[in-house]
Amino acid sequence: MATTFTHFGGVPRYAVSDNLKSAVIRHVRGEDVVFNQAYRQCMIHYGCYPLATRVRKPKDKAHVELGVKLVRRWVLAVLRRQRFTSIDEANAAIEERMAFYRNRPFKKLPGTRAQLFETEKHKLQALPHEPYEYQEWLYSQRVPPDYHIAFEQVSYSVPHTLVGRVVDIRATKALVEFVFKNERVATWARSYTAGEVRTDPDHQPASHRAMSEGQPLALLAWAESVGYGLASFAKWHLLERHDPANGQRTMARVRYLAKLHGDKRINEVAGYLFGRKIKDLKTFEYVLKNQNDLSQPAYEPTDREPLHHANIRGKDYFGE
Repeated sequence: MATTFTHFGGVPRYAVSDNLKSAVIRHVRGEDVVFNQAYRQCMIHYGCYPLATRVRKPKDKAHVELGVKLVRRWVLAVLRRQRFTSIDEANAAIEERMAFYRNRPFKKLPGTRAQLFETEKHKLQALPHEPYEYQEWLYSQRVPPDYHIAFEQVSYSVPHTLVGRVVDIRATKALVEFVFKNERVATWARSYTAGEVRTDPDHQPASHRAMSEGQPLALLAWAESVGYGLASFAKWHLLERHDPANGQRTMARVRYLAKLHGDKRINEVAGYLFGRKIKDLKTFEYVLKNQNDLSQPAYEPTDREPLHHANIRGKDYFGE
């Protein structure tokens, strides 16, 4: 509809659709028509009132059906055997045929369709300053016990008081919003990184907030007490990752593995992998299980180790 209004250069007072699912959810005689939320929001944005034809009454849109028939006859039928090498080329050919159709005289009325539109155009409302931004809606999503709802493979938190309740999701290219009883309860910048988990501390119960705030520091302190290799591995996951929530999960798993295999062994594996710029948990567990690192020295640099390189000349080069 937004493209249609832009093409017309204005907005009609009413927009009458048939009962397609992208516009109408339910249309029962004697009851209010229930429109699709995205379609309804688009109509609100343009100040246009949506209407729907009666169910199974094709005569309600007879002029539209005739228009479709004539466009297929004078535009599509003429172009059906032509080959196009690009979308722009096809659109140009369609526009040329549409111009011919609009300026073709009526059979039983004076003038053309283009002239009739120009005489009626002043009745259109002005377009809004900003075009409508398409919105996706996902309805009736029950909030799980961890108060994180997945949308397009990304998990977003909502207030924990909504656990067990049903919320709707409204998404644009930039935002993801959660709506409960027609009220927005959470808004997030939309992420396109599959597997990412986004948590707002204000959405957490007090016990979870206290644990999440203290856990990274506790994990980092433990890693530093174990050894340099594990400390380097932990610092990257807890302080440098773009998704620290997943970093915490990784280090929590590593600490559990330390209970099974010992701190010394975990430090050796972490040093081996980090020295080779490998940081994923799956490889960590694979090396730990298959002992691939035992034939290689552990990564244990210290501040006292000298650096040897052709470009480093040392203090003797400059004299005393």
